[in-house]
Amino acid sequence: MENKLSEGIYNCHYDALMDASLLLDHPKNPHLHPDRQIDALSHVIDLVGWRHPVVVSKDSGFIVYGHGRKLAAIKRGELVPVEYQSFGSEVEELAALMADNLIPELAEYSEELKLSNLEELQELDFDFEPLEETELKELDFDSDKQGVEVKDSDDGYHTIVMTISSSIENLKCMLELKDNIDFEAEVSIVGKN
Repeated sequence: MENKLSEGIYNCHYDALMDASLLLDHPKNPHLHPDRQIDALSHVIDLVGWRHPVVVSKDSGFIVYGHGRKLAAIKRGELVPVEYQSFGSEVEELAALMADNLIPELAEYSEELKLSNLEELQELDFDFEPLEETELKELDFDSDKQGVEVKDSDDGYHTIVMTISSSIENLKCMLELKDNIDFEAEVSIVGKN
């Protein structure tokens, strides 16, 4: 028996509605999409419908923009809106893929405006709770590889060296926390696969 995919609410331009499981991930896509990101994206789709299609290259047949949206569509059991674009060459396609992944990382937030916007949306019963939560997962410490060392320097500064063994996901949470600390800190990460 065949599973029938449902249609969602599509508020964007698209060329076709597709079964997302048939779309090909770009083999050079560096982004990983953890479950909490896909859950948050799915929640936004619940609130406002599909606002962006998955962009597939007419040249290679691979997804260039929207790997996370593909996963959200699979999770939701919905058809995904797809737009087909030509990129001219493999290098231009790769440049578009990398720009889509890297340029947003250069953005900065106005914390004041972000909090004000979230407060305004809360007053409208527009629930963005999954986007506001920062999950703190229990760190997977290896007692043989963890430790804290404090070094004093002649200029009055203290250097705290913390050695831990942790999963990549926990490390990402720690880096998010680093941005919320009220003192100046330099973080160095050394690891191996």
